[in-house]
Amino acid sequence: MEIPEVFRSMASALTRQTDLPVVFFREDSPVLPDNPIHLHNYYEFRFILSPSSGKTASAFRIERLDVVFPLVCHHRLLPGENVNSHVLTVSADHIRFLHKGSLRGDFSSSYLPLLLEKLGDMHNAGMADSADIQELRLLLSLLYLRADSVNHSLVSSTKIDRMIQQMRDYYYRHDLSIGDLAREVGYSPRFIQTVFRKAVGITPKEYLIRIRLEEAVKFLSEDKYSIKEIASLSGFRCPHYFTNVFRKHFGCSPTAFRNEHTQPVPVS
Repeated sequence: MEIPEVFRSMASALTRQTDLPVVFFREDSPVLPDNPIHLHNYYEFRFILSPSSGKTASAFRIERLDVVFPLVCHHRLLPGENVNSHVLTVSADHIRFLHKGSLRGDFSSSYLPLLLEKLGDMHNAGMADSADIQELRLLLSLLYLRADSVNHSLVSSTKIDRMIQQMRDYYYRHDLSIGDLAREVGYSPRFIQTVFRKAVGITPKEYLIRIRLEEAVKFLSEDKYSIKEIASLSGFRCPHYFTNVFRKHFGCSPTAFRNEHTQPVPVS
């Protein structure tokens, strides 16, 4: 499915905006006159945009993000909010875009388990700190861009684009150096940190780790290699470090993830 330009702009706004208010709907809302409540068995993300949004990509600004958890009674958006809103619904097996009430399409994503795990942690904790909010925004922006096109939509510099492509081409190399990649595209190792974060929203090291984790998930789903081999194939020099990073991002160990997501081989 081709993602409309409006959603690419939304993803860029999600990643770049630092003062985004987030409202979590964890408990049933009280009934209000003329504003009926409803519930559903999927997550709903309601992006309330500024009235000027929608004309150009640079005009997009998100005024508020509502995160509605499954089976929680909540109010519908007010008429004024509904006019300037985008809705993203997420369940265990699909993501669906709704723009001003019009269905745009759905698809599966490798980032879906990661998003659902993060939401579950936030729900169980009953709170979310600034780091949680930042990670949630990044994950949502990746989902908007279907993960495989994130480097083309958020990157404004061809040098950064080249650097990201080299990360994807050589992620498996244990000696892959951010400093060397920076020098190859004409940036100093120190300056690349500022430029890359401004263009993409995270540091080069964080981006490279995400690429390596993407590949690790693919290897885990194949169930062909040991955890130590997968760590090496994905570019992690130390299996222990790989396990720690994987647990931090997915909320479980690589072994637990494999047990949960690997389909059993049918007996012939």
